[in-house]
Amino acid sequence: MEVQLFESIYKPRAGGTTTKAVTRTIANTGLSQTEVLLREAIQNSYDAHLNNNKPLKVNLKCYKFSKDSVEFISNLFKKTGKIGQSLEKNILMSYYNLEISDRNTTGLTGYNGFQERESDVEEKFHHFIYMTGNDDVKDKGSGGSYGFGKAALYKYSDFRTIVVYSRIYSKVSNQYQSRFIICRVDDRLPEKESRCWWGAEGKYSDGTTYAKPINGEEADLLAKKFGLTSFSENETGTDILIMKATVKDGLESFEPTFEEEIPALICHWFWPKIITQNLQKKIDFSLFLNGDDITENIPDPTETYPYSTFSRAFRNCVDYYSHKAGSNNDDVVLVNFERPYVELGGIFLKKVGIRPFMYDKYINTDFSKPQVVLMRDVEFIVKYEEVDVDVSNTHTTCFGLFHTNRLGHRQNGDDSHEVEHYFRDIENQTHNQWTHSDLLPFNYLGKLNKVLPESVKKCLDIKTSIGNTASISGLVAQKFGSKLGFGFIGGASDTVSDDTRKTGETKKKSSFTRKNVPVELSIENNSTILTVSYEAKIENSIPMLIDLTPVIKSSDPKESEIALENEIKIKYLSFTDRSGTNSMTPPKQPGNLFKIIKSGDYKLILESNINCAFDIQMKKVELNG
Repeated sequence: MEVQLFESIYKPRAGGTTTKAVTRTIANTGLSQTEVLLREAIQNSYDAHLNNNKPLKVNLKCYKFSKDSVEFISNLFKKTGKIGQSLEKNILMSYYNLEISDRNTTGLTGYNGFQERESDVEEKFHHFIYMTGNDDVKDKGSGGSYGFGKAALYKYSDFRTIVVYSRIYSKVSNQYQSRFIICRVDDRLPEKESRCWWGAEGKYSDGTTYAKPINGEEADLLAKKFGLTSFSENETGTDILIMKATVKDGLESFEPTFEEEIPALICHWFWPKIITQNLQKKIDFSLFLNGDDITENIPDPTETYPYSTFSRAFRNCVDYYSHKAGSNNDDVVLVNFERPYVELGGIFLKKVGIRPFMYDKYINTDFSKPQVVLMRDVEFIVKYEEVDVDVSNTHTTCFGLFHTNRLGHRQNGDDSHEVEHYFRDIENQTHNQWTHSDLLPFNYLGKLNKVLPESVKKCLDIKTSIGNTASISGLVAQKFGSKLGFGFIGGASDTVSDDTRKTGETKKKSSFTRKNVPVELSIENNSTILTVSYEAKIENSIPMLIDLTPVIKSSDPKESEIALENEIKIKYLSFTDRSGTNSMTPPKQPGNLFKIIKSGDYKLILESNINCAFDIQMKKVELNG
């Protein structure tokens, strides 16, 4: 069977951004070229994953063309146009090619060519083959895109050329269909020559021509001649061949990159996908070099530092969000936005001794410092966030992750996945950075960035040191001056005490007393949030009306206590009944009045803007009648 390729050079209607602009975008990620390639290619495969509760299969194969393949491919390009003829003389047996293939995916579905009209179906083939720099086709669960990141495939080829072989199942014809096309995006050429396609001859509605995919047996034959992985009878997926794979233009030796660096990077960026027990989210990787299976070169995340520590934190996260019996709430720091109240997600950390990192040759993350992986529910790693906490004197660090709350949203909001969509929308085009946009109504990322350092300090037991009068905030010192009593000055880590008194004269009277448990601390919007536990006993169904006032002790005999209404605010009093229902009551004015009508455990939530210890003064207010 003789096959001939039709060459089509760039048409204005194809693509959305200039080739040079796209390559500049992927070059400014802060990641290596190999990292960008793996992240984008595998995320795009994941987006096409079949919803059948089976793992995505990703195979990477590194090989050289055989003598027969070189002869066939050279002759194929020789019979095309000037761009193909320029490639013909460079088809050799000496260099390595890289195939990235996926199985248990849909393949590149959609119209069998360039789709000129708006479509109700997802045009995966059209977007992947013809459009570059269009990142607006992500669905709400997407981990990648068919836009900027796809350019990494071309950039990794010394020829800026890839071969695409996909097999789909058509629900219209109820048949399997193979598709084959060759594409080139070369930022080194003038824009009008920078994009080129080779396939079958197709026509736009206006009669002009373009290259569409070759189908059926011809597609399967071409794929075999290029050495691509074949499909079994009922299998769908996509093979992408990067011709003359290279991490640097002109670099001849690719074998060490494939044998050493790529396995390390797979572990580094995809350990959640390797260890997860959720089969729909799992990825099974395999690596082949010159026909030999070298999958074992991928480090086992559960046994490799520091990924073993990340793995333990991740399992705590999975247990927590799946409400698994025995999961411990102490393993999570919940990140909640206060106004409006939104549960953003959880931080899961593990303390560990600092050890040498054996893959620092390929990975520039500093694992001597606290690192927190940022991820959405799709559970691809966006980035390793280095938390600026000094651990130089501890000989320990901590690793873990922040995982968004998939169902987090405002109580009266229209979007039940608001939090997930917020963090998706603030990802950059190559999905390795979160940057808040002022166009969005609430800065959820800012909240996370404030909680992260305090969570790391808590994990590492790094406490704010207790000082003297000099350590008090300038605001408090200026306002109260010498009236402050030295014995009561301290940091927010001090136990908050009170002078709570029982309100009755006999044991049968109702009471509201401080429980002997530590004060809970968290940081929100640069303020310290304190949670103080109380116990109420209501006798004879007689309620209590109490006034709670934060005060600071004074050394002035004429003013033993100074009220801190402006510096320390009582936010609300929380009560949980026997059924587990929680209610939150804000204070009533004047003062901070609360009506206690039920016995049980209460929590007083305060917001402090100062760095000193204080008391909570409680006064009983008489109820009329």
